[in-house]
Amino acid sequence: MILYPLLIFLMFAVGACTSMKPKDAPSAPAFTYEEESVDLPRLQSYLNMDRDPTDLGYEEKAFNSCEVGFGFSSSHNCRELYLVVVHFQLQCRDSNGTESSIAYSVRPIVSDQIRWSVGSAKGTTMTDDEGYGQVRWIASKSPREQKLRLTYKENFLILSAGDVRRIVTPRSWCESNY
Repeated sequence: MILYPLLIFLMFAVGACTSMKPKDAPSAPAFTYEEESVDLPRLQSYLNMDRDPTDLGYEEKAFNSCEVGFGFSSSHNCRELYLVVVHFQLQCRDSNGTESSIAYSVRPIVSDQIRWSVGSAKGTTMTDDEGYGQVRWIASKSPREQKLRLTYKENFLILSAGDVRRIVTPRSWCESNY
């Protein structure tokens, strides 16, 4: 007879736990990333994601935060994250309009103040004397389809992160550059 009340109690307890409303259910803490606490260049190297700046495009690699170090705890808040690296070349053309049949010349956009953002991740990067640059960040899920915004002075463009490679901008970007 003692088992019967215990069984009823256990059924009630299990039912209560499985019927929690989503807002009452405990959830993992939101991913927070402090750039100064994670060594992105070393993490990038550890994950074998170093490549030549002219090797344009998007790359991502999943990793367990507790297994890599480089600023992540080895025992707390373990989760799968993604390191994302996008290499791009930013150039401006010497003319305006759509001129697919007319040749135009391009110049690199050289700056140490290219701002970028993808969702809540954001930062500043630079381009070299040929317009090559790199954006890297950590994400809690694959951001391949998310929009990457690049801003240079008052100009900006928005592309799917997975599509970023060589970018040729209108002449107004050149005028901001020189």
